[in-house]
Amino acid sequence: MTDFAEDNEKGDSAEEKARKNWSRYVYVRAKGHEDYIQTANLNEKFAFKNEQWSQESLDALGKRPALQLNMIFQILEQMVGQQIKTRVDMGFKPKSNAIQKTAEVLCKLARQTCDDRRYHQHESDAFLTGMALQRAFIDMRLDYSDNINGEPKFETLDPRQVIPDPDASEYDPDSWGDVTTTRLYSHNTIAEMWGEKKAKKIKGSLNSNSRDPGDSIDPMEGFRYNAFGGDAVRPQDHVDSVKHIGKGDKLYRIVERQYWVRGEYPFFIYPQGDMRIVPVDMDPDYAQFKADRDGLTIQKLHGKRVKWTVSSNTCLLYDDWSPYRHFTVIPYYPYFYRGITRGLVDYLISPQELLNKVVSQILHVVNTTANSGWLLPRDSVTNKTPEEIEAHGADTGLVLEYDGDKPPPTKIHPNPIPSGLADLRAFALDIINKISGVSDQARGFRQGDESGVTVKLLQDRMGVGMTRAITNLDQTRNIVARNMLHLFQDHYTSERVVMITRNRGHSRASQEDIELVLNQVHTNEAGEEEVLNDLTVGEYGVKITSTPSFDTSRERNFEELTAMRNLGVQIPDTAMIEASSIPDKEQLLETMSGAKQGEDSPQNQLAQMSAKIDMNKKEADTGMVLAQTREKEMATKEKAVSIAEKIADDPALADIADTIEQDDVIDEAAIPEPAVAEPQING
Repeated sequence: MTDFAEDNEKGDSAEEKARKNWSRYVYVRAKGHEDYIQTANLNEKFAFKNEQWSQESLDALGKRPALQLNMIFQILEQMVGQQIKTRVDMGFKPKSNAIQKTAEVLCKLARQTCDDRRYHQHESDAFLTGMALQRAFIDMRLDYSDNINGEPKFETLDPRQVIPDPDASEYDPDSWGDVTTTRLYSHNTIAEMWGEKKAKKIKGSLNSNSRDPGDSIDPMEGFRYNAFGGDAVRPQDHVDSVKHIGKGDKLYRIVERQYWVRGEYPFFIYPQGDMRIVPVDMDPDYAQFKADRDGLTIQKLHGKRVKWTVSSNTCLLYDDWSPYRHFTVIPYYPYFYRGITRGLVDYLISPQELLNKVVSQILHVVNTTANSGWLLPRDSVTNKTPEEIEAHGADTGLVLEYDGDKPPPTKIHPNPIPSGLADLRAFALDIINKISGVSDQARGFRQGDESGVTVKLLQDRMGVGMTRAITNLDQTRNIVARNMLHLFQDHYTSERVVMITRNRGHSRASQEDIELVLNQVHTNEAGEEEVLNDLTVGEYGVKITSTPSFDTSRERNFEELTAMRNLGVQIPDTAMIEASSIPDKEQLLETMSGAKQGEDSPQNQLAQMSAKIDMNKKEADTGMVLAQTREKEMATKEKAVSIAEKIADDPALADIADTIEQDDVIDEAAIPEPAVAEPQING
């Protein structure tokens, strides 16, 4: 990390500070940033501008076709779609002198800030920019346009306007020496932001014929950041600190630099030994009051603090301590290795060029087939000249009259399309798919008889190829959450009311807004004043989790509930409706809830109890009748068995049993006992 302790020296004039700031800009721009701008412009042409042929190649082709099959754009769209399906959930966990309740309040505040200030959209823009241009930057600072106390604001910066410390090699900006951003502003914009006096000073100190020390960059560099106007206006005489945009109009280059300054600064010391630098804009009396209230001590220690300088090449616009603990610029690098940044487009340019050349050559061969030319004996054609045949020889219905004494005109047989061109085309597409990790199946296209389940698995596997890019995105999210936490603790010091969205169900319609009061002074039961939801107290750790987006999560939940229900799990109907995407489902749930409440009313409950008693009585009566019937049936069966035993002993009793059965009366007593033979006693 570069040491800028010398910038803390006193006594430099405003003009000298401006020139020092400009000299640093010239140095960091020349040390690698010019090369990066050329690479980023080339990647942008291939990915978004559809300018994949260089002018030299177009001149060499002449009238031959130059096709551009932009596969890079489709791959970027697919990857951004995967990123959009997940969203960050920033959480905080208590560490030193912190409580869980305040950590939960910070989680709610961070979640609401991301939703209200459209962080997720800026993150998706940064993800797309990083994958295409190697680098992306999100600027987070306080915005005072809607709230006098300030609210966090996110802005996605053009990476060609941001120059990180060229001597740094780590991802986290806290390890950099400085970060520089440069933009072109009109006179009116400068007057609005920094005052008319300074705007006139800049205008008077620069003129269109001067050539300042920063004129080493490409003349069009200032216009390479994208805008709705494009590159329609092209200045002829370039001066890096001044741009002509029309008759009498100029754009002035402004350099904004944030850098660390080392020195002795006051720190809050916690009982556990943790340290936190006292915010630069905190009143010393309030800092001492806070230390006494929270059991802290204030001690001057060696540390670093962010300095903020804004200037043109000769005029100082702003030079003071930054109100933030960190740089406002937060990077995202999809592929990062010790200061080396790469994006996906870097590796797709060569195979994309190969694909364009192959398909253009195939089209050229097809075109030559239709107008391959003619073999004509000299002066043989009587109705057209050779020039006319050259221009219209491939027209439909062409009629040629020729001298019968000479051989007839013969059409030149075209060369067949080389088989190697088709192989090269397939090879280029295969290389693009392998490098990007996005195959046809990952984009939802089936091959042959592949099932939908197979395609779904291949789409899920696409995320494996994005592991590094998503891991670095999580690192960026961690830095955003850390800086946001410190922003809350340093600037949300007075009482304020924020609206927090709470979910009462699984749908957006079930969300409600509730008031959350921060830093509210409250008198407890002991008569002592205490601050509720005090964000300034305690140290908290950052916890980042990636969760599916609302729509994706709802679809997955519904699929899982349906699968469990099909397996026999008793899933309530209300849970299925809440997880569905049907319109007006809240009204349906209220209708079902109202019907259920009507069923649970006292009158209905009394009627249900009465009906249940009647039902139980009827069931009891029916059971008694059935029991009596079963008893009679058993008795009858026992009598029948007894009669059968008697008939078996004396078959003559069968006729008597038949007579009794015809009378439908079975009386066991009416059947005489079978005769028993007397034993013979031999005397």
